[in-house]
Amino acid sequence: MLEDIEFDKVDILELNKLINNIPINKLEEEENAYLKNYFKYLRREIFDDIAEIKQKFDETFNILFSEQVLLEGDIKFAKIRLILFYDEWVLLKEFQNNEAVLAQKLYNKKKEKMEIESKIKECQDKLLSKKGEIEDIIVVEKDIQRRFNELVNGNKYEEMLTKIFKKKIKRSKKKNNDNDDNDGDSDESSSDSDSDYDSEDMNSDFDENSSNEEEIEEICPEDLEQEIFDKVLSLRLEQSDQEYNISEIQKVIDALKKENEGYLKKEKIIDSALKGFEADIQEFQNLKQKRLNELDVVVPLKLSQIQYLNGQTVPSDLSAALVFQNEEVKRLKLRIKELHQEKADIRKQHRELRKMHNNLIINKKRKISKNC
Repeated sequence: MLEDIEFDKVDILELNKLINNIPINKLEEEENAYLKNYFKYLRREIFDDIAEIKQKFDETFNILFSEQVLLEGDIKFAKIRLILFYDEWVLLKEFQNNEAVLAQKLYNKKKEKMEIESKIKECQDKLLSKKGEIEDIIVVEKDIQRRFNELVNGNKYEEMLTKIFKKKIKRSKKKNNDNDDNDGDSDESSSDSDSDYDSEDMNSDFDENSSNEEEIEEICPEDLEQEIFDKVLSLRLEQSDQEYNISEIQKVIDALKKENEGYLKKEKIIDSALKGFEADIQEFQNLKQKRLNELDVVVPLKLSQIQYLNGQTVPSDLSAALVFQNEEVKRLKLRIKELHQEKADIRKQHRELRKMHNNLIINKKRKISKNC
């Protein structure tokens, strides 16, 4: 029957009717049912794969979108931080010259202070050295006095020898000739001037001390050994040398003390200047920090972090809000508990003190009543 049909002229609907009218055996029905179930299974697997791929796509898209939002936020925050760093750089550049000048002045004053301290230490070392020399000379003088005491102890002329020993003698000083053009002439003139000065000095010494020391004659008595008398004169000369050395060292010490006092005054002036420079630098740093604090700083916050609410909504103006760290909030809450505990302890201590005060009053009244 199908061979007689001309497919070019057959309607599809008629063809479908003809195919449906064809009888189907049981095997074909089972085969068709099997194929139908198989295709349903394939369709279900394909739908499941499509749903899984769609779900994975949505999850990946959500993750990438979240990362994109975070990345855009980081980029915006980085740009804002870059603007802040640029403003800070401009501000620091503005203060750079003044800061360098103040730092240089402070460095120079510290350097001067170090130099003055070094000179003061040098003066003090010299003073200690000179004091040590004086102590050595004092030891020598004590030794001279001991030798003199051993020499004249028990001698009947002890009083006279002691006066001779204690008699002050002046050392001759030589004048320096300032004209050194001709060596021979200078030597002759210096020798003449030295002899003239010595004679004048001796005459002046004699004039000054003749009235006070006329009764002390430096003549060895006949019944006194000449050797003892000469040793006394020798010890007196040694004693005079030591006194002269002490006087010269004392002059050096006085000069060093004046020099040290001058250095100490300079050190005080430098310390005062250092304090002034440090105060200027501190004031400058405070001004710089104040200017830096005036720069706007952006702090990204989540809505969950904002607790400055107007009812149940976030106010449009957050200028009066305060940015606070969670650790500080916890610390303040803990401090509130500590203050409550401290308050309770103080109240307890106050009650104990009141009891003690009452007991003391009672004991005082008892003592007064017993004394009466």
